[in-house]
Amino acid sequence: LKDIPQIAQLGLAILKFHQKIDPYFKAAPDALKSYQKYFRSCIYSRKSLLLVAEFEGQIIGYSLSQLVNRPPVFAIQKIGLISDVFIMEKFRRQGLSKKLLQENYRWFKKHQRHHVHLIYHQKNPLASQAWPKQGYQQFMSYNRLKI
Repeated sequence: LKDIPQIAQLGLAILKFHQKIDPYFKAAPDALKSYQKYFRSCIYSRKSLLLVAEFEGQIIGYSLSQLVNRPPVFAIQKIGLISDVFIMEKFRRQGLSKKLLQENYRWFKKHQRHHVHLIYHQKNPLASQAWPKQGYQQFMSYNRLKI
């Protein structure tokens, strides 16, 4: 729990990164406080896994994953959802994301989740390159409309 403020700062960094790509992701005025509350709830939830990457006592990255149930109309109902994966820029390209993902996959398998979903912005060049290299394939299109 003592790490939540650091993790929340990284969550806010993701939000600010996405805001540069798309103003739709503009942070709320109390986003940092909201992240702290949200991450705290994730820690206590049996359906969430919050992992951190550390270097010399400093949190330099994290991942957040969740166990999700699709509607009962689908044969495959139990899936894993990767919500966030973030590593501070100066620590990237060292295999840290891959290590976090491996732990997520172990957790998903332990909970009988053999299919993993994730969503990333199509204009995010880091994600657009990284996720296909990890074997992820686009299978749906996520759209929005302001009315």
